[in-house]
Amino acid sequence: MTPNPDSQVDSTIPVSESDRIIRSGDRISLILIGVLFAGIASTAVYSSSFSPEARRARCCARMEQLLLAMDQYHVDYGSFPPACTVDREGRPLHSWRTLLLPYLNQSSLYHQIDLTRPWNAPENSRAFQTAMPLFQCPCARLGHNQSTYLVLNGPDCIFNADKTMQIRQITDGTANTIAIVDVPESMAIPWMQPVDLSPDMLPSIKRMEDLSHSGGLIAGFACGKSHFIDSGIDDNTLRHLSTAAGGEGCNCAANF
Repeated sequence: MTPNPDSQVDSTIPVSESDRIIRSGDRISLILIGVLFAGIASTAVYSSSFSPEARRARCCARMEQLLLAMDQYHVDYGSFPPACTVDREGRPLHSWRTLLLPYLNQSSLYHQIDLTRPWNAPENSRAFQTAMPLFQCPCARLGHNQSTYLVLNGPDCIFNADKTMQIRQITDGTANTIAIVDVPESMAIPWMQPVDLSPDMLPSIKRMEDLSHSGGLIAGFACGKSHFIDSGIDDNTLRHLSTAAGGEGCNCAANF
C-alpha cells in the first residue's frame, strides 16, 4: 500500500502544537515505510546480482545445512526423521522441518510447538508465523515463513509419510538417492505444513518455467551433498535417483 504524501500547509494559518506533533508523526511513518520498501527492493537487487553459479552455490550450501541436521537427527534417533508425524487416525500433524528445529539452533521455537495438535492449530499460530528462511532457497522472493525445500515422499523414497528409514537401508547408495528438492516458488508451502513432494512429480517439475535456478533444480542427497540437476536429465535416471533401494545398479550421480 503506497501512503499518500503530506498535503501542503498554508504557513499563514496558525497550527496548534498537537497538529505539529501529528504531522511530525506522519512524516516519521512515511520515512519508516520508505526505509522498509527500500530494504525489500535492495534485497531483491542483491539476490539478482549474483551469477547463476553463485545462486546455485548459495542454495546448495543452505540445503546442506538441512542435510547435516538430518544426519544429527539420525545419530540421536537411529533413523532419518519421518516426512510427518500423524495422529491416531493417521492424519498428518507436523513436518520433518519442525522435527529438525533442535538441530538448527531453534530449540526454543521447537518447545513452543504443541506436537499433539495440528501444525495450523490456534495453539501453534505463533510458531507458524515465525520466520524460518533456512527452509527456502536464499534467492526466493517469498515470505520468510514459506518453504521451497521439500523431501521426496513415497514408498520407495527415504521419506514415506510417518515411516522412518535407517541409512543402512539406502542400498542404492547415499550419493545416488535424493532426499530434498528445491521446488519453484509457485509450489512453496508454509514451513510447518506437513506436505512434501511425490517422486512422480519430478519429471514435470524440471520442465517448469519458474524454476528457482534456470535450466534445472537443486537436489540434496542422502550423503549430505547437494547438486544442480540439469533439466535435460533423462526421466528414468531421475526416477532412479528418487529410490532408496530400487536396485537399479548404476551410479546415477557420477557426473554431478
